[in-house]
Amino acid sequence: MDEIVWKPTNEYVENANITRFMKKHSIKNYDDLIKKSTDDIEWFWDAVMRDLNIEWFHPYEKVLDNLKKLPELEGKGTIDKKLSLISELLTSASGIEAKYIIRTLLGDLRVGTGEGTLRDSIRDACFEKSEDKEKTKTITETIQDAYDKATDWKLVFEQACKGLKELESTELTPGKPVKVMLFPKEDGFEDGFKRVGKPALIDYKYDGFRMMINKANNEIKVFTRRLDDVSRQFPEVTEYVKKYVRGDSFILDSEAVGFDPKTKKYRPFQEISQRIKRKYDIDKVARELPVEINVFDIIYYNNKSLIKTPFKERRKIIEKIVKKHPYKIRPSEAVITGDVEKAAAFYEKAVEAHDKAIALDPKNPSFFHKINRVLPGLLA
Repeated sequence: MDEIVWKPTNEYVENANITRFMKKHSIKNYDDLIKKSTDDIEWFWDAVMRDLNIEWFHPYEKVLDNLKKLPELEGKGTIDKKLSLISELLTSASGIEAKYIIRTLLGDLRVGTGEGTLRDSIRDACFEKSEDKEKTKTITETIQDAYDKATDWKLVFEQACKGLKELESTELTPGKPVKVMLFPKEDGFEDGFKRVGKPALIDYKYDGFRMMINKANNEIKVFTRRLDDVSRQFPEVTEYVKKYVRGDSFILDSEAVGFDPKTKKYRPFQEISQRIKRKYDIDKVARELPVEINVFDIIYYNNKSLIKTPFKERRKIIEKIVKKHPYKIRPSEAVITGDVEKAAAFYEKAVEAHDKAIALDPKNPSFFHKINRVLPGLLA
């Protein structure tokens, strides 16, 4: 894109911290700064630390060394070795240092630009500022909705610059991850029904992890709720989908639950979660820690978005195209009711099946991105 949407004033540039930093180190322009920061990473971060006046209790070279070792460790005793490296850093760190070491490990440094900041920046750059709060809110929500579907800020920015209608035309694309929401909690069935309406589809809240299954152009991809592609880590899921799900293209929302291949008893999430980032012995681990896929929603089918399709109809599609095959793939266990007693009875059934809770699915399709499903607080 050649069009410049915002340009800082000369005064703004002159007073910027980055300008001060460049002058201090005799760097002529921004391009030279980028080049120097990538050509000599150690110099760059050392200079930044000094510029920010950050004093390390423990030499940061040791922090870098230990963090670099973590992903390289494998084999027997890996967990203990990793814990030892992390413990070494934390016991030598001050409070503030420990805070940032932990954030680094969790991928939560919060030093970059947050999603909300990007969204609002796109709004301010592409649309005229308005005193009308409702109008501003509508634009903001439209931008967020576009990103939830596309998960691509570059694309969203380009569409926003073309106007609100272009943003509203953003559609789901199988093969790309979709941003999903977690469960808002309610205090009980009555409150849950008030939120989603009656009747509501109630299904199990499995002790597993969210799995978005995509099919497009005969290729199947599997994503987590964090938008990570885990297709390679779960080869059996690809096989299940090929054999037991009919359709040329689709996006299935599901929960993967681990189980013991011998006893067929479901296993807790903590045991099965190790497969998500597994790099080695994938087939072996798949045999030892298999998963069952429970499909609870479908948001795209055969070249058509189903987000605005009533959930009752979406459920019918699931039951039509997903062949029930226990311990491989199946529609989620569910019941449609507006009766509290029937909902409570279904909960007892869930408990007997060793699941921790149940969830309410809204009958109104407009709830999809904002609410998706409701988890009664008393069942959590």
